Amino acid sequence: MPNDLLGWQSRYIELITRLTGLEGRPDLVPPGLVLEDASNHDELAFLKRERICFAAVGVQPAVGVSSGLVITPAANTLTIVTAISVSKATAGFVQILLSDANEFTNLVASFGFFRDTRSGLLAVARPSTLVSVHSTAGGLPVSPGYRRVGVAANITTFVPISPIVLKGTVGIINVNAVRLGVFNETLNEQLDVGVDWYERGVEPEELVL
Repeated sequence: MPNDLLGWQSRYIELITRLTGLEGRPDLVPPGLVLEDASNHDELAFLKRERICFAAVGVQPAVGVSSGLVITPAANTLTIVTAISVSKATAGFVQILLSDANEFTNLVASFGFFRDTRSGLLAVARPSTLVSVHSTAGGLPVSPGYRRVGVAANITTFVPISPIVLKGTVGIINVNAVRLGVFNETLNEQLDVGVDWYERGVEPEELVL
């Protein structure tokens, strides 16, 4: 990676300054320091302006409803989903769906938490990413499917995924927010869902490939 941190890499300035003490020289990356690496420790995320978060919800639906959890990135934000776990009372299937056309309706607001307590008190601090539950009306949504997973009864199943990048609406660019939903194919059954993600602000230039 180039040593110049004055452009799109500016979110690393605080990380470099605090780790090296080179105040006023954040453009100088010390030899051996890797800025992007899947093995990076979570405690460095805070200094890279990445907020690590989670939601864990038991969704009990009304009659005839597909229980589910929906993650929606906020404006000017990237939400990167890194892990999903599910559990339900009967053997069956759970679907991981993606939507950028508002297929996810009948949602009720819920909330997530920060996994790094430096981001704020657990009781009041909330991620920018919106968390909603599907519990009041509606069957399984019809939208692009990312993964369909068979689960055993009463056993927590970790869904095998690669990180999923969800983009919020950004600046003046007309970009629909991309949402992720975890839904139970069995109607009128509680679904316990856990989702881990991290979020960070995004510049419009990052969306131009």
